[in-house]
Order: sequence, then C-alpha cells, then structure tokens
Amino acid sequence: MNRYFFECFVEQIYHFEALDNKLLKKLKPGKNVVFATVSDDNNDKDKEDKRGTYKNQVLVKFENKKLGVLSVEDSNKMLPFLQEGWIKLFSGKICSVHDKDDENKRIKIVVYINKR
Repeated sequence: MNRYFFECFVEQIYHFEALDNKLLKKLKPGKNVVFATVSDDNNDKDKEDKRGTYKNQVLVKFENKKLGVLSVEDSNKMLPFLQEGWIKLFSGKICSVHDKDDENKRIKIVVYINKR
C-alpha cells in the first residue's frame, strides 16, 4: 500500500489542457495522475515560454495530457526528488472534480509515496 503524503489542488488549468471537454469527462475520483517537471516534458510546443514560468512547479498529467501544476509550496515538497530522477517515488489520484469552482480549486488530488 502506498503511503499518503498530502492533498492539494491542481492550479493554472486554463494554461494547460484540463479544459478539453473530452478530457474533463474522463476526470473522475480514483483516476491516476502522474507528475513531471517542465524540463522533463518533451511534448510541450511552448516549452521555452513555460520553462521559465513553471520551472519551480510540478506538472500534473492525466493520460499524457497536462492538467496543470501544483502550487509552488506543494511543488517544493516533491521537486527535489523529481529533479534527481526519482519520478517513480510519487503517484497521485484524483479525489474531486468540480467544474464550476475557481480555476485553482476545480481538481483536487492526493499525492502518495510509493512503496518500494
């Protein structure tokens, strides 16, 4: 069993792909998300623009689409490990989706530390 680490919201969803209607319909509690850094993300057309803006934040991805980022405070808990290549240390699950809330409060996730 993976160990609970913390809960947080996915932020800046308007700047990423979370508002795609097909993707939004798939976002349900219990679905898995993965984490990456901007420098690890090779599929970003606007990589140069986002590299500076989100360099201190963790990207949240679902089905290889970028949902948004974690806040700087939440990212600081994970970023040192991700930058060292420990990408498999963390896993995440969606715990709630509210399509009418504020941009930074629509998608809530739980972050786990994976068991070895």
